[in-house]
Amino acid sequence: MKCLMSLFTFVWLSQFAFSQENLATIEISDFSPSLMGFVNSPVWQTSEQELSETPFVQDVLMQAPGVVFTQTGGPGSRGALFLRGSESRHTLFTIDGLRLNDPSNTDRHFDTAFLFSNQYQDVQLQRGPSPVLYGGDATSGVIELTPRRGPRLNEDPLAQVNLTVGSFDTFLVSGQSDWKNKKHQGTFGLMTYKTEGYSRLNSKRSHSKEKDGARSTQLFQASRHQWSQRLQTDLYLQGSLSQVEQDGFDNSGNAIDTSFDRSENQNVQFIQTTSYKGDFALSWLKTGINHIERDIQTLSQGNEFYHGEIRQLQLGQQVLSGKHLTVAGLNIDQENYSDKKLNASNDIFSAFLQQKWSLDKLSFFVGARGESHQRYGEFLAYESSFQLQPRSELSTYIKYAQGYKAPSLYQLFGPDSFGSPVGNPELDPELNRSLEWGVGWSGRFVADLILFQQDFQNLITFTNQGYANRGTLRVQGIETNLLSPEHFWGQLRMNFGILDFSKYRQVPLRRPPSYGSLSWLWNQDKWSTELGVRYVAGRFDNDFEGKRQKLSAYELLNARVRYSRNLNQDIILMIGNLSDRQYEDVWGYAVAERNFSLTLSQRF
Repeated sequence: MKCLMSLFTFVWLSQFAFSQENLATIEISDFSPSLMGFVNSPVWQTSEQELSETPFVQDVLMQAPGVVFTQTGGPGSRGALFLRGSESRHTLFTIDGLRLNDPSNTDRHFDTAFLFSNQYQDVQLQRGPSPVLYGGDATSGVIELTPRRGPRLNEDPLAQVNLTVGSFDTFLVSGQSDWKNKKHQGTFGLMTYKTEGYSRLNSKRSHSKEKDGARSTQLFQASRHQWSQRLQTDLYLQGSLSQVEQDGFDNSGNAIDTSFDRSENQNVQFIQTTSYKGDFALSWLKTGINHIERDIQTLSQGNEFYHGEIRQLQLGQQVLSGKHLTVAGLNIDQENYSDKKLNASNDIFSAFLQQKWSLDKLSFFVGARGESHQRYGEFLAYESSFQLQPRSELSTYIKYAQGYKAPSLYQLFGPDSFGSPVGNPELDPELNRSLEWGVGWSGRFVADLILFQQDFQNLITFTNQGYANRGTLRVQGIETNLLSPEHFWGQLRMNFGILDFSKYRQVPLRRPPSYGSLSWLWNQDKWSTELGVRYVAGRFDNDFEGKRQKLSAYELLNARVRYSRNLNQDIILMIGNLSDRQYEDVWGYAVAERNFSLTLSQRF
């Protein structure tokens, strides 16, 4: 408890010291706190315009630098993002700071399948670990979702209806409406979605022919309440009910193609953030709940249920003194998991402090987070970085960070399956030590180049004896990102990554040594066109008999055409896998063949 108490003392003494000075007033027109604004490595951000061009957030994220995206099947099937050669569970998803990673899942990863884009005003991706501000789940990166809360400044309230039809009997209808009343405003929305999808099991390995169906209905409300010039409350409430048909396994553990197996998922998220803007500081109190229930019916094990919940309480403060910025906070998190045989929970208490000093063209960041974990005791995460900006367009930085990720409750205590062990209460937390250097240019064109190294220890994998720590893994890589100026012929957007794996005890599977995307965008009057290709290099995997095989490299060509009839109506045509490429995804499963969708968007 000593390291945690020391950090508590440091946090609050530093705030007391600042309060004795004559500090500058923080000028913030929208003072909703977001820790993403204080991270010390590159942040990639999308916009409402980009989000409006596709029903799914994952379609935008797969174009982000450093990302390998995979979906085990067609629409509605499990979607996951892998950053810099790490596992999907090492990427943290948040909305207004609430952790969205699924505690009812085996490894607490986040499934992007039913993450619809119409309720968000922007999505930000922080490449690289952020253990100080976000904790253990942010081992390799953070994706922060910001919901739309009514009209922006000087804009009128907007109502919008979207209708999408497409391949695999896909149908999606969504509607949202802004509201505004004096100092209160918000957005309310409803959407329903269905598709027949495509079997998640690989047709080459499993002779799969079935098209798996999916259904989802979601309701959300996001609002902002300005009680005074200094006091504000942001609210967010979302509920969803989804059903996914799954290929499963028979009583002998063999993969089969059947319409019997299915999963029903229910999810409720609620978060409130109350902020107070003083003359020298911004303080906030954040509370949130992420509750998930998954009821699964299978041939092999009958009816099963998995329930998970994350409860979060955060007290934070931002203080600005000249060119010295401090962000500090206290966190209480509780994770719950239950199924037919298990009911378990974890409590985590933490305190974090990050400071920034700016001296002309040089900035220095340093931060630490002390955690007291119910099962693993105390852990200290820390990071530091230098940033130099010799010109307004040019900047460079170097960053070091150390963090850890505790095993999920299922990895620790999961019940036996088919007579074989699953959970392992002797698991150790996964560790990550990261070092990166980057240089960026932001002028007529935007570009960056990043060299990074991640050293993982105690990585967790599933074996025939259940979950186990498999040892070490070093990932070294290069990332590039480029956005060209707009010309009469259009605009280019490119990112590319190269990875090298070493110091491993088991061969890393399903990790491509290179990946990237290239897009051409063209805007002319009422027309907007995008043609893009994603590339994933060959990688290794084990087949269903446990034999090593190499999966071929692949590239996917996608196209989008948008026609705006007027300021209030858009027609969007999207074509996925334009060349009807036959390939095996990162996880070795079959994915959607060539597919089409047509969206009509009407604003009022």
